[in-house]
Amino acid sequence: METGGHINLDLFRQIFRAYPAQVALLDNTGQILAVNPAWIRFGRSNGIRNGYRVVGLSYLDVCARAAGQGDSYARDAMAGIVGVLQGIHPRFTLNYPCHSPTQNRWFKMYAEAQSPQSPSIIVAHLYLGPSVSKDPDHPHLNLAQPPSEFPVWPE
Repeated sequence: METGGHINLDLFRQIFRAYPAQVALLDNTGQILAVNPAWIRFGRSNGIRNGYRVVGLSYLDVCARAAGQGDSYARDAMAGIVGVLQGIHPRFTLNYPCHSPTQNRWFKMYAEAQSPQSPSIIVAHLYLGPSVSKDPDHPHLNLAQPPSEFPVWPE
């Protein structure tokens, strides 16, 4: 948040903590610098044990491991984030499934570069619902279009 040319860090922290979608801040190498409480709650509700530290992990390494196991969405996520980090694209979106044992769930990953003075990106995961319509030419990938709305994961 800017006020008079300066970033209001307290206001930024309040918004970051309160935002209901899962949000992470990555540095210019893809290392996770911070996650919001919604990220932690989602992880815990999906089997991540208490005390597991996400901050400091490489988001790109996590994507690479999943891609190495055949996950094409993880491969596309990694490529899109790298494109944003390298300045090839200002933003990247990806619709992907994250189904639980009891329900189908689709999310939109939204990654956007911050200012050139702050070489980092914000990655948000927005709940879309139990199904997503498919575009036959680009079923789950969009390199430039920002989301038109911000649905949130129901708590």
